[in-house]
Amino acid sequence: MSVHGEYKLKEEEEENQQENSENVIEITYGYSQDKRPDLKQFMLALMVSSDGDVPLLMRTGSGNESDKNIFPLIIKAYQKNLNLETIYVADSALYTAKNLHSLGETKWLTRVPFSLKKAKEIAEKAKEAEFQPSEKNGYKYQEKPVNYQGIRQRWLVVESAARKDSNLERLSDKLTKEKEKIVKQLLNWQQRKKLNLNELKLEVKKFNETLKYHQLGELKYQENLNNQKEKVYSCQGKIEEKAEIIKAETERAGRFIIATNVLDSEQLSAEEMLHEYKARQSCERGFRFIKDPLFLADSVFVKNPKRIETMGFLMGVCLLVYSLGQRMLRGELQKRGGKVKNQLGKATDKPTLRWIFQILQGIHLVKINAQSHISNLTEEILDILEYFSIYCQNYYQVS
Repeated sequence: MSVHGEYKLKEEEEENQQENSENVIEITYGYSQDKRPDLKQFMLALMVSSDGDVPLLMRTGSGNESDKNIFPLIIKAYQKNLNLETIYVADSALYTAKNLHSLGETKWLTRVPFSLKKAKEIAEKAKEAEFQPSEKNGYKYQEKPVNYQGIRQRWLVVESAARKDSNLERLSDKLTKEKEKIVKQLLNWQQRKKLNLNELKLEVKKFNETLKYHQLGELKYQENLNNQKEKVYSCQGKIEEKAEIIKAETERAGRFIIATNVLDSEQLSAEEMLHEYKARQSCERGFRFIKDPLFLADSVFVKNPKRIETMGFLMGVCLLVYSLGQRMLRGELQKRGGKVKNQLGKATDKPTLRWIFQILQGIHLVKINAQSHISNLTEEILDILEYFSIYCQNYYQVS
């Protein structure tokens, strides 16, 4: 969450030191997902349920915190308050040897980063014939048992058809751009000749090292005289593709690896692994709600770090209320077979509560000649209000 302002004035240094000793967050620079590295920031960590995106834990942190260090702390903080038999699903920041060992017997599911050499090799060498189609359209997978850093686990190599097309298109663009870059540089060496041959050779060598998919081969250095009758040198070369690297990326296109320490496939099948990992987008939806300008939940007008922590808590409460309302409405719609028209006019049983708010926005209570009238109260809105009413009646009866 980016903020404007200094947030650390000289006269407040002693106060800040005292606050930091009490584990108060620090408003500082860090990796900016808002693409505003010029602004200081604080972090929000969120854990939600897979059933209805309900927030279970919200934690504020200093602006320079790393996901890799924070994920295990979040899980342990949650377990300390409510230790249920569950599986924690996280992105690849969780997958480090230190984190996995620190979690012990805690069940987890995460993506394996391709920065791991073993992951790259397995994804590239997975044979097409060994993939089996998933129930999820456009996906297929194959399972492999793996022992990483002494931890037995199951790896699921997944291939997405849509992602493969996207990756191959992106790879083609990279190849084209890098080739254009080389052609431009060769032309530069022809037009702007060097006075020193060794200097030119060193420049060519350094340029070659920057290339990922190509290299300059069959290099030829030519000697000429310039207008001042000085010896000058130019370079010509042949553009060659790095076939092995291109082949490896082509074979890996569209593939990613999911890992879990749940070894029993009856407890967590391969199909469930893919479903649960894809469902992690619920956290992203929570952050989108918080940062949505329509709700003004991300507006921070305080400078005291303690108060910013309080703001973070209030954001979590707002998200909790919103998520419960949305979950409640969707549950009643699905239970009773009802549907609501979405923004595109198509019937759905999974509307966002934000859209429902917009539908209800046009309702007004109008008094004419001491009589009350409700304007814009359509049949669709009455149905929506009825679903809420039924849920509330059932809830209070159970309570």
